[in-house]
Amino acid sequence: MALSFLQIGIEEDTMWGGVDPVTVKMDRLIPDNHDFLMQFIDYDLSKAEKPLAEYLACLDSGKDPRKQLLLTTISELQQMHPYFLICRENAALMLNRIIAGYIIRHCKGLDELEQKNLFLKVCVSDYSVFTDPDVMFDSHIDAGVDYVLDYLYTLQDDIRKWVFLTLDNTNPDLAKLSSSRRSALYSHIALKDTYHPILSVGVEFSTTPSKKMLQRTPEWDFNEDHYIQMYQDLNALTWNPEGEIPKSIADIISATKDVDDCNTITYCIRDFSNLLELEVHRMVIDEIRIKRCKNCRRYFLPERSNQDYCSRLAPNSKSKLCSEIGRFLVHGKKAKESDPAYALFIKAYRARLEKIRRGTLTRDSYDRWRFEAKEKLEQTRQKQMSLDEFEEWLKI
Repeated sequence: MALSFLQIGIEEDTMWGGVDPVTVKMDRLIPDNHDFLMQFIDYDLSKAEKPLAEYLACLDSGKDPRKQLLLTTISELQQMHPYFLICRENAALMLNRIIAGYIIRHCKGLDELEQKNLFLKVCVSDYSVFTDPDVMFDSHIDAGVDYVLDYLYTLQDDIRKWVFLTLDNTNPDLAKLSSSRRSALYSHIALKDTYHPILSVGVEFSTTPSKKMLQRTPEWDFNEDHYIQMYQDLNALTWNPEGEIPKSIADIISATKDVDDCNTITYCIRDFSNLLELEVHRMVIDEIRIKRCKNCRRYFLPERSNQDYCSRLAPNSKSKLCSEIGRFLVHGKKAKESDPAYALFIKAYRARLEKIRRGTLTRDSYDRWRFEAKEKLEQTRQKQMSLDEFEEWLKI
C-alpha cells in the first residue's frame, strides 16, 4: 500500500526567508478513528467567534486592537482542528481573508486605499506571509451578518448534515439503507441547498527510495558506475526474465527488506473545507459508520453495530466512562422490565446511600433496613406480598 500524504499549506522559513509546502502523513489529520472530523462537527465555535468579534470591534470604536484577542482566536482554531496547528499559516490565511471581508462589509465609508491600510493595521502579521492587502481583498471571505466566522459556522452545519445523512447510524431507519441510497438521499437534498460538494484535489504519485533504504545504501549515492552496471543487468534480465537475479539487483532486494513504502500519494489540499470533504468522501467510499453516544451525545466510531456508548470520559465525571454508565443504565432498564420488585428495591437502596453520604442516615440504621428490605423483596417475588405493598413499605 502506498504511503499517503497531505499538502496543507506553506510555512515561512525564519532562517532563510523562504516558504515551503507543509506535507504531512495523512493519518496526522485524518486518523483511522476520524476523531478530528467528529471534533469539528461538535466544536463550540463561539470560543473563537467571541474574541475575534471583540478584536474587530475596535474598528468601530476607534480603540487600538488587542493582539491577545487575535492570538486567543488562533489558539481556539488550533483546538478545533490540527489543520490550523500543524501549519499555523492556514489559520493566518483564513483569518486575514475574513478580516478583509469584515472591513469590506463594515467600513464602507472608507475608500479602497483606506480600507487596505486599515487591514494592514489589524491583520495577522506576526508569523504570516499572507498579508498582501491586494491579494487578501481579492480572495476575501465575507464575515457575514450574524457571525464574523460565518464561513466556519456554515461549513460546520454543511458537514454535519452531510455526515448525518451518509455516515450516521444513530437513526435505525437510516442505518438500514445502503451507502449508495444514503448518498442518493443526500444528493437530492443538497441540490436544493447551496452546499453540494464536488471533491476536487490535486494528486501527486511518486516512487522514490525510502529514508530507510537510502540509509542502508549510502555507498550508492552518486556512484555512476554502479547505476550503469545496474541498468545493464536490468536490461539483460528483461530479455531473460527466468534467469538468475544479477548481483546489482539482488543488492537492492536485500536493501529493501523491512523498509517503508516507496510509493507515495500526496493530496494537495486547497483549504480547510477541502480537507473535510476529502475525509467524508473517503469515509463514504469505505462505508465507515459513526454514531452519537447515548450518554455524552458526541460522535464516535462504534466497534459493533449495536454499540451505543463511546469509551470517552463521561461528562461531569472524573473516572467513569460513557460505556460504563451505559452498561449500568442498560442493566437497570432490563432489571425494571424483568424484575420490577428488584427495580423498586434498587431505587430505594440508592436513595438511602445518598442519605448516608449527606449524613442524614446512620450506617447501622441502613444495615437494619437493608436486611429487612431483602426479606420483603423475596416475599414479593414469591407473591406473598403485592408489588404495591412492597413499594409502600419501601417509602417508610
